This record gives sequence, structure tokens and C-alpha cells, in this order.
Amino acid sequence: MAAGRAAERRRQTNASTTGFADGQNQLVQICVLGPLAVRTGSGVSAATVDVGGARLRTLLILLALDPGRLVPAQRLIAGLWAGDPPAAATGALQALVSRLRRTVPGLPVEFQAAGYRLALPAEAVDAVRFERLVADGREALRCGEDAQAAKILRVAIELWRGPPLADVADAPFARAVIARLEERRLAAVEGRIKADLRLGGGAELVPELAELAAAHPLRESVAASLMRALCAAGRPGRGPGLTRRRLTEVVGRGSGRSSWQ
Repeated sequence: MAAGRAAERRRQTNASTTGFADGQNQLVQICVLGPLAVRTGSGVSAATVDVGGARLRTLLILLALDPGRLVPAQRLIAGLWAGDPPAAATGALQALVSRLRRTVPGLPVEFQAAGYRLALPAEAVDAVRFERLVADGREALRCGEDAQAAKILRVAIELWRGPPLADVADAPFARAVIARLEERRLAAVEGRIKADLRLGGGAELVPELAELAAAHPLRESVAASLMRALCAAGRPGRGPGLTRRRLTEVVGRGSGRSSWQ
């Protein structure tokens, strides 16, 4: 049973890594974990498409955040014009969609009565692949499959090319999404480190953990992992400010708990 679950996780991880499950046609990939990047085709026919214009990039990101689902026109208008839409907003949106289709050949943006749908498999968007990989890595870690968990979480983290949704970082619609993705990336890093520690890691993890502890002083699991790595490296109690009393104080505050616990 456990072996079957592990095999299924490996299959799903392979699909998430490439962006497409077996039999799916690899036409377009959209990357939002960093500046917007659009890739079409595969192999020798692969190409990167430049999506020019801030509003056009915003439209594509709005659609890509819900791949395969209808995005209501009113939500698109609100995201594009931030509460100050033009008088003929519906027509302006239609014109932008037409431009987007011309800019990205083969991009399947479908019109429906209430809005538009990006008719791509969810795995065509790197943010979706990232979140699915994190979920797979978390499950592998929970099941004690530490080597597999470390591998999956490394793949997830490597999808990041910079700040998420960088092109729309100041847009109101992006704030909650950015916060969620950044939290899950931090949890992925914590999980990968936890797996590495279980696999015998120690001294080589100390610099990374010290940096994380400084950036997230109330993150209980980071403090605990740093203490464990220091012990494994033969340097117990030498982390800056990470005495047992300090760790107890952090735990007692009840804040900064990792989503891995």
C-alpha cells in the first residue's frame, strides 16, 4: 500500500516537474514565480514569447492564476484597472484578449458568457506545479520517505526565478497570492532541511539555517533545526541567540509555527 502511494507520488512529481502528464500536448507554459515568462512548443520548436505591455502581462497573469477555470470579466476588469475602469471596460477587455491571443500564438483563451477561461492544464503554470510539488513533498516527509521528500522539495524550490508575480507585485489582487506562495516556499525550504537532517546532514546546513533564523526569528521550526544541525556538527548551543532558553521563549509565544508541524 505504502509502496503504491510512493509510486503514485513519483508519477505525479514527474508530471509536475515537466509541467504535463503523460499524453498531454505541451503547447504553452506560463511562469509567474519571478518575472512573467511564456514558453511555447518543446524540443527544437521551443520558443520564449515576449509579452509586451504591463496591462497585457497583467491580463495573462490573472488568467494564469486560475488555469482551466472561468475568470469573471468583472474580476479581470478590476484587476486590470484597479478600481478605475474605462467607460467601455468590456470592450477594452475584449480588445486586450484579442491582443493577447495575437501575442502568444496558440494560447487558448476561451470566451464564455460571464468571462474568459485559459484552457490549459493546471500544470502549465509554474505556481500550480510548485504548490503540488510542495504538497507531495510534505506527504513524503510525513510518511518518512526522506530522500524522496528532499528531492521533490528541491525541484519545487528550483522553479522560483525571483519574487513571485513580480510584474504585478503592487496590484491589490496579487497581495494575498504572493503572501501564500512566499509562505509555502519557506515551508518547502524548512521541509527540505528537515529531510536533509534526517538523512544525516549537519554542518553544511548551518549557514543556510543561520540565515533563515536571522530572517525569521520567531519561526520555531527554523530555530529547532538550527540547534539540531549545530549538534550534528559538534557545535551545540553556538547559534546566535539560540540557547535552550531562547528556543523555549520562541515556542512559548505560539507564533511563527511552521506549516510542517
